[in-house]
Parts: sequence; structure tokens; C-alpha cells
Amino acid sequence: MTLELCYNEAGSGCTSGSFPSFTWTEGIYSVKNDKPYRKIVGSIHPNAGNPVDGRIAAKKKVRNSHGVVTYYQYVEGCLSSSECITGEIGIATQ
Repeated sequence: MTLELCYNEAGSGCTSGSFPSFTWTEGIYSVKNDKPYRKIVGSIHPNAGNPVDGRIAAKKKVRNSHGVVTYYQYVEGCLSSSECITGEIGIATQ
């Protein structure tokens, strides 16, 4: 799965405006216990501007969650150690 993330300080959408240069990190976690989940891997690939390309994939077979969000990808973009934006992307498996 691929998801595009965009942060825009001024302008319209992800195609024009002021795009700060973030340092991106991510991790996959279980909703049940908030611990890292190793069977699903994620990655963040910043473009020169926006959007940032986020991907997730299963390393091993994962049980079908029947539409229930059972994992999440935590994403963080930082300009400095004190200036960060964060978000979580829910993951339901098939």
C-alpha cells in the first residue's frame, strides 16, 4: 500500500506553496498493546518537496482483521528536535 502525506505551511494542497524540509521517521505498532509489530514493515520516502511517499508491506502472512484496525503506522516529521508533527495511519489486514 502507498500513501502520500503532505504538509503545507502556505499555499494550496500538495502542489504549490512553502514546503519545509522535514526529517521523517515511522514505525508499525499493535493497537492492542502499543508495541512494535514486526510482521508489517513501513517506510517513508521524502520527495524534494511534497508529498512524502509512505509505504507498508507484510513481511510474513498476517491474519485477516475483517476490516478492524489492528495495527497503525506512527509517522513523525521533524524540522528540529523541538519542532515535530506526528500522525497515525490505521491498518486493517486482509
